[in-house]
Amino acid sequence: MNTSLFSHYATVAVRSLTRYKTQSVISIIGLAVGFVCLSLSTLWVNYTNHYNTRLPIPNQERVFALATTRGYDKLTPGAPSDLLRAMEEWPEVEARCFYAFQTMPAGEKMENATCLMLNPWMLDFFQFDVVSGERDFWRHIDEKSFMDCDVVLTEPYAQKMFGTENPIGKKLLVGREERDVVAVVKAFDRHSNFNFDMIALPPKRMHSFEDGYFWGSNLVKLSPGKEAKASFEKKIDEFVLDGEPLHARMLPIRKLAQWMPASLSYDHQRTFLLISILVVVCALVNYLTLYLNRLRSRKREMALRMVYGSSRRNLMGLFAVELLVVLGSATLLGMAMVYGLKDAFAGFASMPTEGGHIMQTSLLIMLATLMACLFLSVISVEVVRRRTLSSSINPVAARRQVFSSVSVGVQLAVSLCFVFCAVVMLRQLWVMKNTDLGIAIKDRASLIVTYDFISDTNDADVLIDGNGIPQKLEAIPEIEEVYRGWNFYTQISMLMGRFDVSLNPESDSVKANSYAGLYDPGNPIYGFSVLEGELPRYETWNPSEIVISESVRDQLGLKEALGVTLHYNMSTAGTRVENVGTVIAVVRDISLKKIKATDTPTPFIMSQTVRGKGLMENNIIMSYHHGKKKEVETKIKEMMASFPSMVWNLSFADDLHNEQIKSEENLSHLLTVVTCVAILIAVFGVYSIITLACRQRRKEIALRKIHGAKLKDILGMFVREYGIILVISSFVAFVVGFLIMHGWLEQYLKRITIGPQFYLGIFVATALLIALCVGSRVWRTARENPADVIKSE
Repeated sequence: MNTSLFSHYATVAVRSLTRYKTQSVISIIGLAVGFVCLSLSTLWVNYTNHYNTRLPIPNQERVFALATTRGYDKLTPGAPSDLLRAMEEWPEVEARCFYAFQTMPAGEKMENATCLMLNPWMLDFFQFDVVSGERDFWRHIDEKSFMDCDVVLTEPYAQKMFGTENPIGKKLLVGREERDVVAVVKAFDRHSNFNFDMIALPPKRMHSFEDGYFWGSNLVKLSPGKEAKASFEKKIDEFVLDGEPLHARMLPIRKLAQWMPASLSYDHQRTFLLISILVVVCALVNYLTLYLNRLRSRKREMALRMVYGSSRRNLMGLFAVELLVVLGSATLLGMAMVYGLKDAFAGFASMPTEGGHIMQTSLLIMLATLMACLFLSVISVEVVRRRTLSSSINPVAARRQVFSSVSVGVQLAVSLCFVFCAVVMLRQLWVMKNTDLGIAIKDRASLIVTYDFISDTNDADVLIDGNGIPQKLEAIPEIEEVYRGWNFYTQISMLMGRFDVSLNPESDSVKANSYAGLYDPGNPIYGFSVLEGELPRYETWNPSEIVISESVRDQLGLKEALGVTLHYNMSTAGTRVENVGTVIAVVRDISLKKIKATDTPTPFIMSQTVRGKGLMENNIIMSYHHGKKKEVETKIKEMMASFPSMVWNLSFADDLHNEQIKSEENLSHLLTVVTCVAILIAVFGVYSIITLACRQRRKEIALRKIHGAKLKDILGMFVREYGIILVISSFVAFVVGFLIMHGWLEQYLKRITIGPQFYLGIFVATALLIALCVGSRVWRTARENPADVIKSE
């Protein structure tokens, strides 16, 4: 194609687009938003899939992280020491190790540093590239105590702390203690779950399998061969602990990031990718519908061009240039959007921005999408062009009407499906935020006070009472009540023990947990949801009285549990401790951290004899005046600033609950934005098609008016036509939407029922919107003078 011909085609394309300004702008914006969503979601999924792929781990395909729900409220990396000890005899296991991350104050020169705590068995997995210092730095674990443990720094961190000086042999202030720097190693790839600034060399007692349950996460390297993996998987699946299956899982280290907490979970990232594809499809269908309808009206122009020597190839070049202008404009607008969003997206996805990676990858994805859309568009145009030139007038008119109706129906179906899914998701999110969780979380906070983890003392009375912290908290005007005791607001509750609960020694028992620090269950600061009876206060709690959760009651087959005597026994170090108590209250199961259907309720029991007095007493829970959260946080930070030697953590119960549903909430926000775009595309698409239809049927409308048709008759004709399309589109959208959302809702423990109000509300709102589009456009056309219309035609 020569330059002058391309210039002519570009001029024709611009004229065609400016003739339909509104439709062209909506099409370009819709495609641009779709391109942006598709490029960013693809980039995010690809980024997650490539986590841990450049770690210095030989035979990475044989390395797995262990995870279990045992002792936790959800699948958590780690394994109990019983399983780790059993692995010593398993031939399938080639190596195993612990690791943990700790945020450590790094003195005055630096902010907090991420410290990797591990044991020498990590050498069976990772290859540490020592830049300077002692290559055999592990020998220091035998020479020094935990209080004097040495540290190994990464190259970047050493440069930040010491500049160009050699750090080996120098002292580094870590927390309140100075540590010897014995080596500097190259940092691991940042695109991994193993980012650290320093390595602490803990003493041998921290390497024991006895401490493996709570100390850190666990890695195993299996022997070569598929048989070893299958055998190991079977063994951990069948492993029994305290008479119950452990339910441990193997997480490939390359997929470890898919299980880690994120602003958008891996499953939701893929969902957003699918949604993005649908947005592109919806925008492309919208534009092609308008374009192909306009193309049919240009059959005389095509015929004249062919008479004057234009070939089919020239015609396709003409149409392809217009398509390229639209898609290219959408790509340029999309890249501008990506540039404006890249920093926010990088923070949202925890993705680095250096090197222009986001912009480069987004451009490549958009260009690939552009080529795919252009290919589909050219094929569609060629098919319509051939039929337009070779068809007679009447069949063309019939096909035109069918084509327009199908196009409108597709756009409405996609948009209504988006709307339906968004409404259901937002309603489910509202229920998850406002459901009865079994305890009070609104206006509740928890303060945990300790010295740093390398301290030799953590006496709660010295930490809290000795420094008058409760009195200082009570003096804050925004705080209502302060109480020293355990709470359910932290991510992992402190398990005191597991009991066999039964109606009598001979009957079947159920398992129930007991949690430490519940000294005063009747205190309103806890806010337990009581189903039966009344909760005891600390002063009146009789040792023979117990409180059970509803799942214990239900599993024992009791309709009413008040006054029933239960036997609850626990085996400790080979000794069976038997207890008997009378039920004085039944409380709702606590579902603060249980939102998934797989998170079955944890039965629990509260007893004065096993409340764990003396454990975890560095916890302070408090309630505060509604709406005063920021003031409380600011004043507690100011108060704790006067205790520089303490490590403390302030958490708000509603924040911890919102953290559990953060991914769902973020996905619903993204879906809401995409839904608004899809609705805008569909509504303007319908309006544009109606506008074209009215232009093409002006003579028909004029003749109907001449033959006595009234305005309401003409409006009724269009309303019936598009009403049928709306009904069919709604049926398809609601069926598909129900199938999608029914499966999505199944994953949640507490979920809504999709009732008729969802369908009716969405249908009525859409019908009113369509009626407004049809009415305004047809009203304007129907009021034209029939004589003027016939003369112009």
